[in-house]
Amino acid sequence: MPIAEAALGALIWTDRPDEALPVLLRYAGGDRARVALYAAARACAHVRPSRLAGALAETLTSPGKVTSRKEAARLLAHYGPPRAMETLLEVYSGQDTHRDVRAAIVSAARQRLHTEASWAILRAAAGGSREERRAVLAAYPHTVPQRYRPRYGAFVLEACRAADREIRQSAFARLGQWGPWLTGAADVVVERLADLGETLHNVEVAGLLEAGGDGVFGAALARLLDRDAGDDRLDDPAADRPARRRIGLLALGAAAGSDRRPAGADRSALLEPARRLAGHPSFTATATGLLVGLGRLDNLDEIAGLCAGRPILAVRAAEHVGARLRGLGDWPGLGALPATVARLARRGDLAGGLFAVALVRHGAGYGWRSPWRDLVAQLRRHPDVDVREEAYTISMSR
Repeated sequence: MPIAEAALGALIWTDRPDEALPVLLRYAGGDRARVALYAAARACAHVRPSRLAGALAETLTSPGKVTSRKEAARLLAHYGPPRAMETLLEVYSGQDTHRDVRAAIVSAARQRLHTEASWAILRAAAGGSREERRAVLAAYPHTVPQRYRPRYGAFVLEACRAADREIRQSAFARLGQWGPWLTGAADVVVERLADLGETLHNVEVAGLLEAGGDGVFGAALARLLDRDAGDDRLDDPAADRPARRRIGLLALGAAAGSDRRPAGADRSALLEPARRLAGHPSFTATATGLLVGLGRLDNLDEIAGLCAGRPILAVRAAEHVGARLRGLGDWPGLGALPATVARLARRGDLAGGLFAVALVRHGAGYGWRSPWRDLVAQLRRHPDVDVREEAYTISMSR
């Protein structure tokens, strides 16, 4: 057997590799199909496209190995003549065509989007078996020519409404990538974000917000607030305030998505819903965390005001502020940081003081040169004893 397989593989290295194709395809249904089809892929490059459809036809429609038929479909799409996709459309439409072969034809159709036959295959597959739908959703925008992306993205958006939960999840996972070429995605995204029967994570939420546009955040937030207000179940382990948990997840996703934007990008469509959320006393902590994440350390006075009379919230917000500073890295606005610290310290309240302490720790990177050491000294004289004590936890010793 090794000698026979070696001989099959050597057929394509003759001076007429095109003549080896019929011989190789005769083994497509047997035990040597793997070797024969690998060699056939090389032989196809030397066969005139007009002859290729006829040469592969028997393998495409035979009741033999499914893997061989899948490979034949791929080869015909790659090397075949302009009418190759019409041939594959006929095979795809056959009642006896195996679902995996159909899925392979769908994948092949993605490579030839300049033909209407390919789009006919994709349209049928978008409503076909799970395997076919997966093949449609497997495309990335960068693999689809720019002019076809809106048309292809419509399949992804359609799959978001599928009855099959697994297909819906796959489609929504792709939605963020296809966002720039989608029309009418906002309603679908809001439904998804507010659907408490679906499991989401913050990275997926960030992608959905990007795909649907900033307006979907406020719309989904409003729906979830209404649902939480109407949730009269108390201490139910099976459903412990699911709308509240989802609101927290939306806040994390919105903050994560905001960091992917340019520093000067407009965040008003996210900030306004966050401020409305802060107006609900039971969600102020979530809102302050979100406002810290959306800002560039330029809205800390507003956040400190929200923490008035709530010392625990002030402590947690200060932790967020410190983490935000570390997350911004070499952000160009760091030059204004000493002035921000001084302004927050002058507020005289607990939250502003704790925020200032969280930010002044950045002075360690400057060896506590002026004005950093002066700011630490100022905070050690702060009116609030807790701020003073926190400022003394900073060691400026070398």
